[in-house]
Amino acid sequence: MKRETLFISIRKNIQSDGFYDEACFKYYLLRLLQCSPSFEISLHSYALFENEILLLCTPMSLIEQNLFLKFLNKSYSEYFNSRFERSAKVWNSNHSMCCVDESNVMTYQKYIENSPVSRGLTDHPGTYEWSSYCSNCFNRRPPFLTPHSRFREIYVSHINPHEAYRGFIARPFKKADIAVLKEQNSISGL
Repeated sequence: MKRETLFISIRKNIQSDGFYDEACFKYYLLRLLQCSPSFEISLHSYALFENEILLLCTPMSLIEQNLFLKFLNKSYSEYFNSRFERSAKVWNSNHSMCCVDESNVMTYQKYIENSPVSRGLTDHPGTYEWSSYCSNCFNRRPPFLTPHSRFREIYVSHINPHEAYRGFIARPFKKADIAVLKEQNSISGL
C-alpha cells in the first residue's frame, strides 16, 4: 500500500489564544517531534504560528494520522489549560487536510517553510524559530524529522544538497505552483 503525503492546517479555536508565549511553542514542538514516531508519522516539515499550525507528513495510515492529531491537540490543551487556569479546546479538531501528489511535495514544503516570510513575521525564514527551515536547510535535523523521498531524490545528487535546497526556498514560487496550492487549499498570501 502506498503511503500518502499530507498537508495539514490546524487553526486555533476562536475563543482560544493558540500559543501564548515561547513556552507554549516549545511544549507543542516537543510533543510534535516526540510523538510522531510513536504514531508512525514521518514528519517532513512544520511551521507553528500563533493562530495556525502547518504540517507536511506521511502517516502509515489515516487512522494513525487522526489519532496523532487528536492526541497532540488534547495533550497541548491540557498543558495550556493547566498553566493558564482555563478550560478550552485550544486547536480546532476540524483541521484541513489534503493529499499531496508526489510532484508537488517540495512546493508544499517550500510553502510551509517560507510562510513566516509571506506572513510578514520575518525577512528570512531562517530567523523564525518555530519552523523546520533550519533543520532542512542546514542538516540540523532532529531525529524525529524525516526528509521526504522527493527531497532525497532532488538534492542527493548535488555537491552541497542543503545549499541547493536553500536556493530552492529563496526562489519565488512559479505561477503553476501557486495555482496548485490555491486550488487544493484556498491558500493566500503568495
